[in-house]
Amino acid sequence: TPRVISPPPSDVYTRQVMDVEVRVVDPEDESRDCEPGEIGELWSKGPPNLIGYYKQPDVTAEKMTPDGFVKSGDLVYADEQGYIYFQGRVDDMINCGGENVYPKEVETIILQHPSVADVSVVSARHQVKGEAPVAWVVLHKGEDTDELTLKQFFFANGPAYAHPRRVFFLDEIPVSGTNKIDRKWLTEEAARRIPEGITGGMG
Repeated sequence: TPRVISPPPSDVYTRQVMDVEVRVVDPEDESRDCEPGEIGELWSKGPPNLIGYYKQPDVTAEKMTPDGFVKSGDLVYADEQGYIYFQGRVDDMINCGGENVYPKEVETIILQHPSVADVSVVSARHQVKGEAPVAWVVLHKGEDTDELTLKQFFFANGPAYAHPRRVFFLDEIPVSGTNKIDRKWLTEEAARRIPEGITGGMG
């Protein structure tokens, strides 16, 4: 169970607080808590929790467990010391042929390339695997690279099943009115650019 230590790392997302019980739960098996370093959904139970969604029993049943845990929808992992690190949203997780692909993990690897200034990874339809990741990339000013180079970089530094099947380039990553990455636009634009879906030849 995640616990409290001090001082926190600079990139820590959250940690357990007094009277609040926290779990990191396997998205594929809610009876199992994740091991340190393993990504799962953050659940919490304690006095600050809501007691239900007003006149929405179906939503309450979906978002809350019978024993009082609230499913946050946040994908996180806990380290050995109990600190919790944000990795994305459950809704953003990509099930690529049975493998769970977490966009933030893919983005972290692509960002290690010296030409890349920013990146956002979303899902696109795949003719064989159902869905697969595609990457939208912003390059540093004056830098020049191509899709194949970034794919090869990912293969050298990340798991093959999670590699972006397509890489598109933008001048900047679009944001929504709430100043968050506009993943809806990126997903819809990927579908427009690959109307037939990703084929086996793309990966």
